[in-house]
Amino acid sequence: MKGISRIFLITLILTLFIGGCVTKKNPQISILNPKNEDIVSGTVNIEVQVTVDEKNSISSVEFYVDDTKIGTKTQAPYTCSWNTEGFETGNHTITVKAYDNKGNTSSASINVGKNAFLKWIIGTGYIYACPAIGDDGTIYVIGSKLYAINPDGSIKWGKSLENEYFNVQCSPVIGNDGTIYVVSSGDNAQLYAVNPGDGSTKWSTLISKLNNHIGNISLTLDSKGNIYLGNAAGYLYSLDSNGNIRWTYTCGQGITSYPVVDKDDNIYTFCKNTGSGGVFYSINSDGNYRWSYSFPINEWCTAPPSIDSEGNIYLPISSGTYGKIYKYDKEGTLQWTTQVSGNIYYSPIFDNSGYLYVCDESKNIYKISTNNGSIVESTNIGYHSSLVISKEGIIYAIGIDSSKYVIRAIDASDLSIKWNYTAPQTYYTTLSNDGILYFGTLGSELFAIKVDSTGLMDSPWPKYRKDLKNTGKAD
Repeated sequence: MKGISRIFLITLILTLFIGGCVTKKNPQISILNPKNEDIVSGTVNIEVQVTVDEKNSISSVEFYVDDTKIGTKTQAPYTCSWNTEGFETGNHTITVKAYDNKGNTSSASINVGKNAFLKWIIGTGYIYACPAIGDDGTIYVIGSKLYAINPDGSIKWGKSLENEYFNVQCSPVIGNDGTIYVVSSGDNAQLYAVNPGDGSTKWSTLISKLNNHIGNISLTLDSKGNIYLGNAAGYLYSLDSNGNIRWTYTCGQGITSYPVVDKDDNIYTFCKNTGSGGVFYSINSDGNYRWSYSFPINEWCTAPPSIDSEGNIYLPISSGTYGKIYKYDKEGTLQWTTQVSGNIYYSPIFDNSGYLYVCDESKNIYKISTNNGSIVESTNIGYHSSLVISKEGIIYAIGIDSSKYVIRAIDASDLSIKWNYTAPQTYYTTLSNDGILYFGTLGSELFAIKVDSTGLMDSPWPKYRKDLKNTGKAD
């Protein structure tokens, strides 16, 4: 009997102990809206589900954004309105704290972005050119090495050269088979074809005296996988996908704008001539002359042209005091010219409604009719910038606001500035299909920022280098 009494006593004590633990169970919180890493703006309805042990009840639920308390609820439904006005663009933490009638408490948090959400930053070394994005989402960028970076920010591989460096001004280009094409620096520069899987070299070809103007040392591909690039000596090279030189075309004393290719594989490039104006050339895919257009000595081109869906070519020109856009049809007939306030260093981009957008050295963005060249809108963004346009009709550009570099989101319909995101100085951005804005900085980092977008606008030329692979080829 004593043994039974002892067992009964132990069982009773354990029951009371376990029961006491159950009654002290903390409230359970689930944040239903918004979700972690959501992009938010305006007034946000924060929705929460809170549960407690059946013997307890909820006393209060508190809502915080960062360290600011924005509301308290004492009964269901547990919701709170957050007016994002007054909060900076970027990452914010929503925290919910729940208290029950027994003094138990718990909390839950999520991270959201007002207008934009910083996913990650990775050190890469000084970045000057535009990142390229492969079909699998891998990002390729040239910093201290040629890097392949996974969408989660982890480094897939980094490739260095033994006795030379990759040219930081050359944007990587991705071929149809995934091969990455880049060039090295110096008078003995080489074109490299790199395996996307491990960064190993497939082949390299010597291409001497590459031009050192900003953005001009870039490659272009045609529909057959042939590669085109120019150098400071005035030679336009065509190579096949195995690195063999197909032909060389001599045009002037130096190529100042990287080539672009139309849907028929015709090549367009600008060459300078010492003591006279430059010449805009069209060459066919066999290396034969098609047509050219000569410019006065005070007008030149350092930004590549863009091509619309009908094969018209839009050439940005600088003069030292003003800029111009020249529109040609595919046979070389001049359609119109439009003058803007400053030099133009970046390619025009197009929307899908018949307008082009370009930014000049006077720090203005212009909305221009492709039909007749008339300027519809303009706005000052504080910096001369490359442009990217999204499916949602938002243009992403680099600007300066209150002496700080920012990424600006601009409504293409009227060029109004929607928001600014403070970031280090950069030159080129690209926008992935899942709405991630990637850009490298002069501070030696690659940024990945989520924005409210589903990718590039379906337009003839929505970004610098035309597409995510930086091919510079029209469809």
